[in-house]
Amino acid sequence: MFLLFFTSAFSYIKLYDGWEYKWESEKEWHKYENPGIPIENKGEELLLRYKLPDVTFEEPAIYIRGILNFFTLYIGNKVIYSNISEESYFSPKSIFKIPDNFQNKYLLLKITSKKRDVGFFGEFLLGNEKELLTHQIVYESDRLILIAFNIFIGFLAFIFAIYFWTMNKSLNEGKLFLYLGIFSISLSTFIMGQNQTFKYFYDNPVFWAYLMDIGKYLSPIGILGFFYNIFDYSSKKYIRILIKAHLIIFAGITLIQIFTGIEPNYYVKYVLLLYLLMIIDIMLMMYYMYIGISRFKDRKAYIFSFSIVTVSIFTIYEILGDFRIIKWERPLIQWSIFILINSMIIMSLKNIKDLNLELSVKNKILEIWNADLDKEVSKRTKEIKMLLDNSGEGFLAFDENFIIDDTYSKECLKIFDGDIGKKNILDLLFSEDKDFVKRIFEDIFAENDSLRKEVYFSFLPEEILFKEKYYNLRFKEIDFDDKKKIMLVLKDITNEKALEQAIQTERENLNKIITVIQNYDAFMYNLKDFKYFISHGYIEIFESKDSKNEKNFEIHRAIHTYKGVFAQFYLTQISYTLHLIENEIIKAIEKKTFSQKYFEKLLFEKFNIYEKLSSELDILKEALGEEFLNDEEKLKIPKSKIIELENKVLKYFENEKAKKILKDIRKLRYKKIDDLLKPYLQYSKELATRLGKVINYPQIIQDEDVYIDPDKYFEFIKSLVHVFRNIIDHGIEIPELRIEKGKTEYGNITIRIFKEDGLLKIDIEDDGSGIDKNQLIAVANRKNIPYDKEKIFDIIFHEGFSTKVEVTEISGRGIGLNVVKKEVEKLNGKVYVESEIDKGTIFHFEIPEEDI
Repeated sequence: MFLLFFTSAFSYIKLYDGWEYKWESEKEWHKYENPGIPIENKGEELLLRYKLPDVTFEEPAIYIRGILNFFTLYIGNKVIYSNISEESYFSPKSIFKIPDNFQNKYLLLKITSKKRDVGFFGEFLLGNEKELLTHQIVYESDRLILIAFNIFIGFLAFIFAIYFWTMNKSLNEGKLFLYLGIFSISLSTFIMGQNQTFKYFYDNPVFWAYLMDIGKYLSPIGILGFFYNIFDYSSKKYIRILIKAHLIIFAGITLIQIFTGIEPNYYVKYVLLLYLLMIIDIMLMMYYMYIGISRFKDRKAYIFSFSIVTVSIFTIYEILGDFRIIKWERPLIQWSIFILINSMIIMSLKNIKDLNLELSVKNKILEIWNADLDKEVSKRTKEIKMLLDNSGEGFLAFDENFIIDDTYSKECLKIFDGDIGKKNILDLLFSEDKDFVKRIFEDIFAENDSLRKEVYFSFLPEEILFKEKYYNLRFKEIDFDDKKKIMLVLKDITNEKALEQAIQTERENLNKIITVIQNYDAFMYNLKDFKYFISHGYIEIFESKDSKNEKNFEIHRAIHTYKGVFAQFYLTQISYTLHLIENEIIKAIEKKTFSQKYFEKLLFEKFNIYEKLSSELDILKEALGEEFLNDEEKLKIPKSKIIELENKVLKYFENEKAKKILKDIRKLRYKKIDDLLKPYLQYSKELATRLGKVINYPQIIQDEDVYIDPDKYFEFIKSLVHVFRNIIDHGIEIPELRIEKGKTEYGNITIRIFKEDGLLKIDIEDDGSGIDKNQLIAVANRKNIPYDKEKIFDIIFHEGFSTKVEVTEISGRGIGLNVVKKEVEKLNGKVYVESEIDKGTIFHFEIPEEDI
C-alpha cells in the first residue's frame, strides 16, 4: 500500500489516448484504438506515433513496459534508441532519455519485428527520469527480491557444500548443496536477464540476453543434480544421462557462440532442443516422485512433486509465451521458482537432520570411550601444571566477568605480589585503560566468528609497564568446562626493553653526530643564534617598541622555528622541550598572561633550557672532542677587515671590475647557498620516513655557484625548514595513494637556484597532492581570514592559517609559512605559490640581486 501511495504522488503522464499507426505500404495514419493489444504482423515495417503534450519535466524520459522487439525510437527527427541489429536478442531497457524540447513533437516508433504480433505495450509513460526509474523498481520489486533471495541461497549453499567437504562430514550432502547453489545462482541470472531495472543501469541488450539464456541452460543441471542426490530410489543412470546431455548441449552451444561471435544468438536459435530436454526432465522426475509416494510414502516426494507440478505449469506458460502462441505480457515463472527453491531448502534441512541423528548415535559411543580418558587427562593436567609453574612465565585465565581463576602458575605470585584468585583482571592489570580493554574483552566473549575474534585480539596491548617492570602479554581464548575463558601469559621483558632502549638511544645519538658533522657550518650558525636568543635576543624583543601582540608573535615565531631547526639535527631532547614551551606560550597568550617574566620562568625554571641544551651538546663533545664545538673564527683575516676591503673596492674600482673583484673577496666570508640548504635534504628524507612516506633524495639544480652573506640571510635560510616540513606533511602522499594516482612510489623534491632579471630565484618543487583551493576557501571562511580569489594560494602564508585539524610536533599551528613570508619580505623579496591537484606544488622565492 505504501509503495502504491508513494508512486501515485509522481507527476508522470500516461500516454494511452492519441496513438496512431500505419504500415510501411500505407499513406494514411489510423487511430490505434487499444494500445496494449498487439497488432497482427503483415510482414512489413509498422509505424506508431504519438504527439507529445506541451508539458515540462526536469530530465525528461519515456518509459516503455511490454514486448517491443526490433524497433527504432524517434523524437521528431532525432533517433533516441535503435534495436534492429539481430532478432534473437531480448527486449531493450524500459527507460529512454529524451531531449528537453520534446513538446508538441511526435514520438515515432518504427517496428521491424518478424514475430506473429507487434506493437504490444504493457505501459507507456512520460515524466522525470528518476521518478520513472522508481516506478519501474516498484513494479519489479518482486523479481528484485527473488533475485536477492536466490543469490543469498546460492552462496549459502556453496558455503555448506565447502563445509561438508572440508570437514569430512558427508560427501553426498556436499554435492546436494553444490547443485542447490548452481540452481539458485542460475535462476537469479535468468531473472536478472529478464529484469528491466538492471538494463537501465547497464544498457547492453546483448549482455542481458546472454545472461538470461545462460541461466536458462544451467538451471536444469542444478535441479537434476539436486534430485540425483536427494532421492535414493531414483535411477541414477538415467538422471546422470540427462545431466550429461544438458552439459553437452550447453558446452556445445557455448563453443559455437565463442567461435562465431555474438551474432546470431545460438542459445535462442537452439532453445527448442532445451525445451524438449526439459520436458523429458520433468516427466522422468514425476515418474520417480510417483514411486516415492506410492511405494515409500516419502514426505520429500510429496513436497517435491507439488513444486515440480507448479513449475511445470509456469514453464509451459513461459514456452507458449516465448513462441507468441498466447498473449505473454510478463513472465510469471518466478513465482513457481520461489516455491521450488523453498521446497529444496526444506528437503536439504531434513537430510541434515537425518545426518545429525546418525552422528548423535556415534557420539554416544564416543562418550563411553571418553569416560576412560578422564583419568588419563587428570594425570596429564597435574604434569602440565608442574611444567607451567617452572616455565618462568605467568599463566592465568579469567571468565566473561573478568574474574581470575583460582588456578594459575607460581610465577603470578611473584608478578602480583600475592594471591590473585577471584580478583578482577581489569582492576589488577589494566587500571589506566580499563574502559577500552573492557570493551575489547566483551566483544571477544560475544563474538562467535573466529576471524573477527583475531581482529579484536589484535587491539589488545602486547606490552605493559607494571610495578616498574615491562611484561609481554599473550592472549588466547580457551574452552573450560563448557565456558569461554581467556588465558593470559605474562613474560618479564624488562631487561630486553632496557637493551632495546639503549640501542635506540645510541642510534639517535649516532644520527645526531653524523648530521652535525655533515652540516657543521649550518649547525654552528643555528647554535650561535639560539644561544644569543636565550641570553639577549628575547630581551631585545620584549624591550622593543612593537605592540604587545607583535612581541608575542616574534617570541612564538622564534621558538617554533628553533624547534624545527633542532629537529633536523636530531637534537630531539631540545626540540621536544621547545615544543612543550610553545604549548605553554600559546595557552598564556590566549589567557593574556604572557609576559617577559613568564617566558623567563618557562625557559630557565620550568624547562631549564640551558641544562637541556648542555645535555645535547655533551653527547657531541664526548664523541667529537671539546674543541669541535668551539666557536672560533675560521677565517684567518678578521671579517671586519674583509668588509673594509670590500668597501674600498667599491670606492676605487669601476663598476664591472668591482663586481668581479668583490665576487672573489666575498668567497672568503660568504657561503654557497646550496651548502646552507643541504641539511634540509637528509632531514626531509628522514621526516618522510617518520610519517610513513618515502621520497627520493632531494635534488639541488643550479647553473652556477651562488654565494650569500650567511649572517644577513641566516634567518631566511633557517625559516625554510617550515617549507620542507609542509611539503612532507601536506604535499607528499603515502606510497599506496601515489600508486593509485599513477605516480611512482617515491615522492620527489627539487630545489632550483638561478639568477634571472636581476633576481636570485629559488624554486622548491614537489610532485605531491597539490593544494585544494576549495579546502583553502572553506578554512579561510571558517576562521574569518580575508583572501583574494585571484591569489588564493596566498592564504597559506596568513598567520594562524592551517588545514590541519590536530596540532602535532610537525605542523598544525599555522605559523611556519607566515614566518617564511616575513623573512623574505625583510630581504625586499617576495614569495608566491603555484599548485595543481595531484601534480604538485612549487614555492617561488625571488630576492633582488643587489641584496645578495
